[in-house]
Amino acid sequence: ALKTTSAPLAVLHLGDNGLGEGGGRAVAEALKTTPAPLAVLHLRDNGLGEGGGRAVAEALKTTPAPLAVLDLGGNRLEDNGCRALLEALSKTPAPLRSIDLAHNSITRLEPRLALSLPPTIVELRLDGNPLEYPPKEYASNGIAAIKRFFRQAGDPDAPVNHTLRVVLLGRQNAGKTSLMRTLVRGEACLVQDEDRAIGIGTETWNPS
Repeated sequence: ALKTTSAPLAVLHLGDNGLGEGGGRAVAEALKTTPAPLAVLHLRDNGLGEGGGRAVAEALKTTPAPLAVLDLGGNRLEDNGCRALLEALSKTPAPLRSIDLAHNSITRLEPRLALSLPPTIVELRLDGNPLEYPPKEYASNGIAAIKRFFRQAGDPDAPVNHTLRVVLLGRQNAGKTSLMRTLVRGEACLVQDEDRAIGIGTETWNPS
């Protein structure tokens, strides 16, 4: 009916109807072409699963509906379903403002996807999920806090640079070069006067 309805349907509640993955795919297919001015869609507690979540995500990329509120709480979307939805939200033409992903067994948000969410989305509910990243104290404070955390934390998957720059300061003939070479070579080294550094000396140190 959503595909062809001429009714001025703005709000649709389909929560707790046992739609399952198949029902979720059917609703998603209708979303792709519906002429209805649908602004609010509630699909809470329908057991859509990852497959149903992915179907809804694909529909969001092309839907003509002016969807502003989407409730997908309690649907066992898990991490993969959540990832697909966040990716779709960065591409959807719908003017979404609020999305509910509570109670979906989500443990992790991808920083890149969360940061790419459009600024029109002002509410992202994640309560009831066993979140590990970002920490729950940030996730519970909304999308602005989540984005702020990811900007400050950087990419957790980026390779870690363990390079450390050590600067030795001291008076002339204090033994700076001797200490530096002792550290680098791993054994005591007393530098003779003719080998002392004049100005700035540098060495590469690879401690084991």
